[in-house]
Amino acid sequence: MNIYDLTENWQRLDALLEETGGELTPEVDELLATMVDESPVALERAAHYLKALENVQEVCKARRAALAATVERTESKAEKVRTLMADVLKRIGKPVKLPEFTLSTQTRTSYAFEVQPGVELFELPTQFWKQPDPVLVKSALNEAAKAGTLPDGVVCSESTNTSLMIRTPKAKAETETPAA
Repeated sequence: MNIYDLTENWQRLDALLEETGGELTPEVDELLATMVDESPVALERAAHYLKALENVQEVCKARRAALAATVERTESKAEKVRTLMADVLKRIGKPVKLPEFTLSTQTRTSYAFEVQPGVELFELPTQFWKQPDPVLVKSALNEAAKAGTLPDGVVCSESTNTSLMIRTPKAKAETETPAA
């Protein structure tokens, strides 16, 4: 479609730039050399076309910004809904089966450990650190934290995380075993 009444050379240039992703190739240079001799009217039409391309760019930039804001807003809303749904399901205390979904929660407890200043890892019992670079053995510390037997000098902070799970039901045919 040639709504700007571009000459054939300008249309060819536009197509070449589209093909090459805007790269200047020898073919594009040759075409530009022939266009130097075209009339000022052809140049004016090309200027209108250029302005239209720039306007499209501005619209796309504005849309991109609006879409980014929409993504941020919907991510925030989704997280709030997820938290509220998890809270309701946690209070119900059991999975809720619906035609489209099975809704449930899963609660995990995790621990974060740090050694207090002045306490060396080597001073702790050996099951709580390993070599070559001494690091805390989280599995042993988790067990000790649950049992309430953490060694002196280790500080434990507990965090609980409840996540929402949405599963779609499996087709009955997939779950049934055919009779032999």
